[in-house]
Amino acid sequence: MADEYIKFLGDIKGYTSKELTFIPPVSSRYADELRKDKRFGSYPIDVVNDVEIAFLHYNTEQKAKEKWERRCARINWDKLIVKFNDQNGCREEHVKAFSELPFKNKLFFTIHDWPVTKWDGYYVIKQYTRDECITASHEPFGRNHYVDLTKLINEV
Repeated sequence: MADEYIKFLGDIKGYTSKELTFIPPVSSRYADELRKDKRFGSYPIDVVNDVEIAFLHYNTEQKAKEKWERRCARINWDKLIVKFNDQNGCREEHVKAFSELPFKNKLFFTIHDWPVTKWDGYYVIKQYTRDECITASHEPFGRNHYVDLTKLINEV
C-alpha cells in the first residue's frame, strides 16, 4: 500500500535489516481493501517494525522469508533504483513524499498530472490505461517514447 511503501523507502536500510514478523492476513490494517482481491489469504503478510508488506508472489511464509533475506543481502546501495506507481491508495501526499526522497535513481509511473513541483532527479513516466492507475502489469519496460528504461537501468 502507498502509505507503507513511502514509509519503507524513508528508512529502507533500517527496514531491510530487520527480521520479518508474519501476521494473519485478516489482521492486516488493510484487510478490507485486500479482501477485494480474490487471492486474499493465499499470500503471507509481514510487519517489519511498523510497515506491512504483502508478499503477493509467495504462498508460504518460508518462501517469502527466503526471498526477502536473499534479496536484501544482495542490494547494491550504490546502484539502487526505486520506483513508485500511482496505485494502492496513492494520493498526492504520497507522490510529493516520493518526489522528495533522497534517492539518486527514481522512477514514477502514473496516468495522472500530479501538482508536485519537485520532479528533479528522476523520471516521471506517464502512460494511459483503462484503469485509474498504473498497475504493475502496465509498467512500461524496454524502450518507449518517454525513456529507454532498459538503457537507463543498465547505466546505473
